[in-house]
Amino acid sequence: MHGMPPSAEEESFRRLGLGLKGRASTAAESEVGASFDARIDDSLDLADHSEALVGFENLASNVYEFRVGISDEELRTFENLAAAWGVQSDRWEYVRQMVHEQRSRLADRRAIVEALIAAIDRIDEINTAVRSCDDRRAALEVLVQPPLEFNEMQAQHVLDLTIARQTKQSRADLAAEAASIAEEIDGLNID
Repeated sequence: MHGMPPSAEEESFRRLGLGLKGRASTAAESEVGASFDARIDDSLDLADHSEALVGFENLASNVYEFRVGISDEELRTFENLAAAWGVQSDRWEYVRQMVHEQRSRLADRRAIVEALIAAIDRIDEINTAVRSCDDRRAALEVLVQPPLEFNEMQAQHVLDLTIARQTKQSRADLAAEAASIAEEIDGLNID
């Protein structure tokens, strides 16, 4: 971009990179042994020196390596830039796969947390139903049927719910986790 105005794609790339700054966890940075923000700066510097494609690939690699959550809009920006610059899908497609994995993990955890909250709220009903069962398999079957109607994954976690996790504080902790998950989901623009 030396001396020439940046193209629309370069501006879009710069906005994407700057928007991602500050999103890596300390744990991820410690595991990788580098600063995510410094890596973004390196990617943007490449674009400033007429190496936008290399910068794009580096940015995609770093988003993946640091496991940074991105929104649908940011994923579309990756897709649009890749298409505009003719970047082969194998050079950045793992970002889409990571987003899918993040969404799946969040949806699963949300379902588990919601089930645990419901189980605490209905603990007497659950205890009565489970006590009438001969074994774990039968107890799981009871938990997935009406009137309880947990899914199989939820039923496993409900059955493993300890007495210590049934306290008011544990329920409050689960509610806080549910709120945190909802906020993270909102940040990713997913259901």
